[in-house]
Amino acid sequence: MQASTSELYNPESLRNLHGQDFIKALLEWERNAYKALSPHDYREMVEYQFGLADVASAYPVYFAGDIAHPENKEIFVGINPGYANEKQQSNEQSYLDSRNLFEGYCEIFRDFFPRERNGLITYYAHVTGFIRRYYGIEHPINNWPWVHENLINLELVPYHSKTTKKFRIRNIEKYRMTQFDYFLKILTHLNPEKPIFINGFPTFREYFEHPVFKDIIAFKKIEGFWVGRIAGKFRFIGVPFLQQMRIKRDPFVAHVAALTSSSSIWEF
Repeated sequence: MQASTSELYNPESLRNLHGQDFIKALLEWERNAYKALSPHDYREMVEYQFGLADVASAYPVYFAGDIAHPENKEIFVGINPGYANEKQQSNEQSYLDSRNLFEGYCEIFRDFFPRERNGLITYYAHVTGFIRRYYGIEHPINNWPWVHENLINLELVPYHSKTTKKFRIRNIEKYRMTQFDYFLKILTHLNPEKPIFINGFPTFREYFEHPVFKDIIAFKKIEGFWVGRIAGKFRFIGVPFLQQMRIKRDPFVAHVAALTSSSSIWEF
């Protein structure tokens, strides 16, 4: 698989693009790269590069939510996208193929997920529970209209899987120059002024400690969570996987909110 996948990590045509032009070109390039492989070879490539199991045959996804209008939205970052079942994934592929990829991902919280299920996907139920507790919001926000208007989700690795139990990055240097660079370009386009949240940060911590990230990421641990900066300007709060925390009863989220409200905690 090494020889057959090397070309997938050299999209030279993307290097000089930025903003929405870059994101739109990236999505189309990823779709073409995905279609160039058989489902078996695609799964084998993802498993080899990232150790992910139960990989879905689905287009790589870097974001979900209206990044065309990112102002004041909360930004959550996941390790990689999950999926519930093959049928829903197939329906999502059909939805994306029926429209422009960029617009499809921007509108997915409004146009696709509400038609697929009555309530929120478990992941987004955990995210909205965290946000509600973090900001002390009293009214319900666990619904798709609120998610569409207020949330953007990014992914550090764009490949769908059911679990990250065996996650590992085989070639950290290559990852830094490809998927992470793409993530950084998208984050730069969003240009968040308030901290973003990285869900499952302990899983990724060892990679961010690698020397290839020394010039781009700084972080420190603060009483069970992490705070840091990306590219010297984008603040982030790293937390354990939300599904492993009892959001409604655990005072952890309120504790994080109290500590991160202090400007001194962001000094490095």
